[in-house]
Amino acid sequence: MYANYLEDEGHRIAEARRRYRRDLAVCLPPTGGRVLEVGCATGSLLSVIRDAGHEVVGIDLSRRFADAARQLHGLEVQVADILSAKISDGSFDMVLLFGTLSNFSDIPRSLQRIYGLLKPSGFLVANYPSADSIVAKLYGERFWMFAPSVSTFMTSMGCGLALKQAGFSSVESGLDRQMPSFRKLFTHAKCHAVLPVLDALGLGNKSLPFCLPVPGVRIVRASRG
Repeated sequence: MYANYLEDEGHRIAEARRRYRRDLAVCLPPTGGRVLEVGCATGSLLSVIRDAGHEVVGIDLSRRFADAARQLHGLEVQVADILSAKISDGSFDMVLLFGTLSNFSDIPRSLQRIYGLLKPSGFLVANYPSADSIVAKLYGERFWMFAPSVSTFMTSMGCGLALKQAGFSSVESGLDRQMPSFRKLFTHAKCHAVLPVLDALGLGNKSLPFCLPVPGVRIVRASRG
């Protein structure tokens, strides 16, 4: 699993640059912001944000990912969960939860902690698999990209309610869009037999030439102020 993940680092960096321009830069100062990513894995997104002139902090549950973030990008990642991490309150312009929100062991307490970590004008940006999406309804228990790795499936209304109960005053939500590599796309679709063909054609690490809405996934931006 880790080997395959690391092999795709180049594509993740490219996707991280698009993510920063599309979803994050609008909520940050041009330079000098402070950003925390919870569940930062190898640190590809944090490295892009750092290179744009911001201070970054990462936490992840995996020691192997923390080691990879140091080796690949020179990032020091704290191995912890959001509830035990040693991080100062009121010190971040933005907190990121990509592929993380639905795996919190205690979503209400975790969101309350994140609310406290943000500056008064700070933003939380997260994505999550939406339980009321058409894809989720079609696939049911076989919600193909996520089951069984996700701990909690939320509806759009449920996610918004959880954020507001944690103290967030403004919540915007929309379809999450990405340009996945062909390998990622066919792996998530469980079409593993196609992967050797893609690699033989040199297409495995190539990205789609356009952004696609990720089936069943929503992105949400919530402000503290």
